[in-house]
Formats: sequence, C-alpha cells, structure tokens
Amino acid sequence: MLSVTALVPVAWLPIWLQDRQHKAVFWSMLAALTFVVSMTCRVTLPFLPAIAIANAGLLVAHSLIWVACRSLRKGLPAFGLIVAPALIWIGLCLLPSFQADVNLRMCVFGLVAASLNGLAMREVWLIRRGNPVVKNWLLGVLGIEGAVKLAWAVWALTQPVGKGLIFSTIPGFIPMLAGITGFIMLVGPALVALDKELSDLHQHDAARKDFMTGIGNRRYLEETLEEYFERAAQSGLPLSLVMVDADRFKEYNDLYGHPAGDRCLQALVGVLKLCCRSGDIVGRYGGEEFAVLLPETDANGALAAAQRMLLEVRALRLEHAMAPTGIVTISLGVASTNDNIAQMTPAELIKMADLALYSAKHDGRDRVGMTVPEGSVPEGGMPEATTPANTPEATTPEGPVSEGNLPQKFHDDVSGSDTRPCTATDRGH
Repeated sequence: MLSVTALVPVAWLPIWLQDRQHKAVFWSMLAALTFVVSMTCRVTLPFLPAIAIANAGLLVAHSLIWVACRSLRKGLPAFGLIVAPALIWIGLCLLPSFQADVNLRMCVFGLVAASLNGLAMREVWLIRRGNPVVKNWLLGVLGIEGAVKLAWAVWALTQPVGKGLIFSTIPGFIPMLAGITGFIMLVGPALVALDKELSDLHQHDAARKDFMTGIGNRRYLEETLEEYFERAAQSGLPLSLVMVDADRFKEYNDLYGHPAGDRCLQALVGVLKLCCRSGDIVGRYGGEEFAVLLPETDANGALAAAQRMLLEVRALRLEHAMAPTGIVTISLGVASTNDNIAQMTPAELIKMADLALYSAKHDGRDRVGMTVPEGSVPEGGMPEATTPANTPEATTPEGPVSEGNLPQKFHDDVSGSDTRPCTATDRGH
C-alpha cells in the first residue's frame, strides 16, 4: 500500500517536467511525497516519536495541498504557514500531559487538518475561471476530507474525560494509509487538470494583451469586433468604431526617447479609457494607433465620444516641441453601422474608420474625421474639418466649435480637474 502511494507523485513528475510553470502540480507532488514519508515514519519509529513526527508531516502535507490550491490563483507560497502547524504540533508533543491524552491529540490534529482543508477550499472557491465540474470535484473531495477530520476531532472531544480512548479502537495504519492514498488520488488529478486549464487560459489572455499599455492588442480587438458585430446584427442596435492615432509620434520618440514615448502612449490610453463606458473596448491596433469599440452607439454618440477624447488629450498638455501646437495631439476616425449593419462586415467597418482617420490626418491632424454607410448620415449632417490651432477646437454635426461652446451634454472642464466618462445617454442609447 505504501509503495502504491509513493508511485502517485512519481506519475505526476513528467507532467511537471514538461512545463515547470504548473506550480500546483509541483506542490501536489510534494504533498504526496510528504504523506508517504510521514506514514513511513509512522511504522518505523517508536510510538511517541512516530506520533510527533508522522503527524507533523501529515499536517505539512495538508498545508502543501493548500499551497497547491493557492498557486492556482497565482498566490505566493507562505512558507511560515506551511510549517507553523507542524511546529506547533511538535511543541505540544513535548508536553507530558499532551503525550498522555490521546483524546486531546486526536482532537487537535483533526481540527488543524480540517482548518487547512478549509483554507484550500477557499482558494478553489475564489477561482473565477476554469471547468466548474473540476472545481466542484475539488471542493467535494476537500470538503469530505475536512468533514471527516472535523468529525474525528469532535468524536475524540466527546469521549469521557479520564478514561481516554483505547488505542486499538483508533483507525489502524492500513485504513489510515488507504484513506490518505484515496485522498491524494482523488484530489491530485483534479489539481493537475485545473492547473493546466488555467495555464492555457492565461496564455490565451497573454496572446491578446499589449504588455506595455495593459489593454487588448490587435488580435483581441478583431476577435471582439467579430463578437460585437454579430451581437449588433442580432439586436439591430448600432455599433461604432473609433480609430485613434497619436500625431507626429515618430518625431516625439526621436526627440524624447522611447521610454518617454511609452509613457506618452500609456497616458493616452488612460484618457481613452476615461472617455469610455464599462462595456466599451479600448485596444492597441498597432504602434501609436488605437481602436475604441462602442457597442449600442450610433454615429452621433460615437462622434461626441471622439470629440471628448480629442479635447481630453489636448488638456493633458503633454509637451511636444515638434508639433505646431507644442503639445501631443491625436487624430480620430469615426465609423458607425447605424441601420446598415446587415449590408456590412467587420472588415468594412474597420476600412471606414481607417478612411475617416486618413481624412483627419490629411486635413492637418488634431481633429475628428467621420465616415458613415451610404445613405446613413448623422443628424445635422457630416462634420466639417477642424482647424488645429492653439485654441482647442472640435467638430460636431453642426460644424466646428471650440470647447467653450460644446453641446451642454458634453461640455465639461477639460483641465482634468473634473472629468467624467461618457455615458450611455451621451452616446445616443
């Protein structure tokens, strides 16, 4: 039986060697080995040393199971907490009264082991991703093991004081070993499976995230656009896309250096996110170009959101000595499906936004351009081009305006002291 238990961690070794990022596999393997060593001590050492050392090892093994579950959430191992229960147990075993009272020993061991199982269950419960069947399996196995240990502690505590338990009535070595082997064989594969699944999900997310700005990359944007486009086609609600490009960014990098350029892009991302609702998507399309997906937003709402982004970036007052205005500015291209989504594709929406951005860049930068499907013109007509002067200007459907006469629902202090995200009401939905 002991040799069978020892083979369990050996079987997991190739999985961990294949990818050492699977921390839960490593800690589970270490827990299984600790169980085996503890039970070996239980049968080879004299009674009292065996009780102290073997049970301390079993508590360490339970702690390692908790660490394995904790690693699923990328939590760091708390080495002090791993050995603390075992050290407390050994310290108690040095007391003659504790040595002589088998009831108390069983009660303390059961309570500590049940507590460690509870901590492991908490870590699994806090995992928000992964296969629910595997997670429920883990919770079930850990719960049953914890309940057994707790029942064991309560049973020992309720025995008559002074009489003590007869050692022969305590579960023997073989049943105990069988229980430990069953626990390891049930909880280990589930930890391995969940660890691998969460690792795959993490890699999936990493492949769709821009590491420098912390937002989605082009791959993520295109996948999300497909999803939002399909949703908009089914619901009949409009979908808008805003392409954003940092003006003269190559000159900025050449003048101030790439670290400053990275900080500049991060600041721009912060502004774009500020001007978005919780359901909007901001992503890096490539280089200094960004895209903003605005679901359930018509052309007027998207145009107003783009105007706000334009003014908020100006309000940052990021120095750019090579720019005519002396500050960092952006150009924006707006496209919307409006009622024509059935005749469009996601690629066509991107092309429309790109054309609008090209128009804004061609007309002098630091402005908003707009393209809508043929026959779908926003209320008030198409926007006129803005003039990139030192006094901030933006474009509305009614024509070019300064920030002093923006429509009231979008008028805000662009100095940065009182900013707010655009709301669904602002967007026309």
